[in-house]
Amino acid sequence: MLAEMEQILIEREERSVRLANDLADYLESRRRAYAVLNRPRSPDDLHGPLDAAVLIAARTAVLSRLQQLSGELARALDPLVSPKDRLIALRRDVEELALAAPGSPLLEIRRQELASLEGQWERQADRIRRYLTARDQLYADGVRILTAMGQNATTIRQWDSLSALVRIRVARLAISAPP
Repeated sequence: MLAEMEQILIEREERSVRLANDLADYLESRRRAYAVLNRPRSPDDLHGPLDAAVLIAARTAVLSRLQQLSGELARALDPLVSPKDRLIALRRDVEELALAAPGSPLLEIRRQELASLEGQWERQADRIRRYLTARDQLYADGVRILTAMGQNATTIRQWDSLSALVRIRVARLAISAPP
């Protein structure tokens, strides 16, 4: 059941990224086509046969997802740091118990706890890696979308609250092996 839900979430991210890329491609191609044909720009920079409301809704969906992912990644730092500290302490306990009492039933319990915690770490890190990948793609396509719609590329900051420092820290934790 959890694996199915996780797969649904993965597919949702993939659809969001595809939508962002397709929308950016569409807007850029329409802008170029209008420029080549010397057609006047529309006041809202929403060229083409698609209704402006559809384009604005798609843009809002893409940028809202970027905003959600940025928030989730900013909040992901603490949940990654906490298991890291527990992993370090538990690994130290296992090593000490292995030396002091190699046949102890407590040692086997601690090893199982360690394996479970490492699995939890890997699942969290994998989810965050996917979020980082999706966020980075949505960010790049969001800049393309905003630019194609006649806005300054820096307006992406209204939608992306993730600071570069936090992004780097989260990425480092997510790509590292369990401590």
